Amino acid sequence: MRIARLIVLSLFAGSLFAACGGDDGESMIDAPIMIDAPPDAPPIPKLGKVCNASTPCSAEAPDCLTVGAGATSGFCSLLCHADAMFMTDGSSPPAVVSGTDLTADNSKCTAQFVGTAGVASCFLPLNRTPAGALMANTTYTFQAYCAVRCGTGTPMCPTGLTCNSNGLCAP
Repeated sequence: MRIARLIVLSLFAGSLFAACGGDDGESMIDAPIMIDAPPDAPPIPKLGKVCNASTPCSAEAPDCLTVGAGATSGFCSLLCHADAMFMTDGSSPPAVVSGTDLTADNSKCTAQFVGTAGVASCFLPLNRTPAGALMANTTYTFQAYCAVRCGTGTPMCPTGLTCNSNGLCAP
């Protein structure tokens, strides 16, 4: 009985060593590496993408905003704060003394920005009323849009955009 147990134990131990293999110091992959899915595609630009009549914006940043009179290309943006406001003081020229804190809406812009250059934020005032030159002691309303501010690194703006004198990345 003792010999039978010893034989069974020896067979079991031998099978275990054979199945596990040994370490002969060489590193070798047992099976070929298989990729079961294609690599991720690069992210599609949304906010800050250059747009024009032949290159429309995506649904996430649907508005093509141009900078300057006669511009034929712009950048894709989205409304980040409707009916924002600010007030001017009585000085000449009037200065802005209070207004809507747009930083609370920056997350709407950063969610649509896939670039690595520039900083997405809610700050671009459009459709200001009343229009014209700023007047003293007046309350203004405007629509705030997302834009990409110039960054501090190189490049300062996403591909296709350059930093203008207002600190805005534009075509």
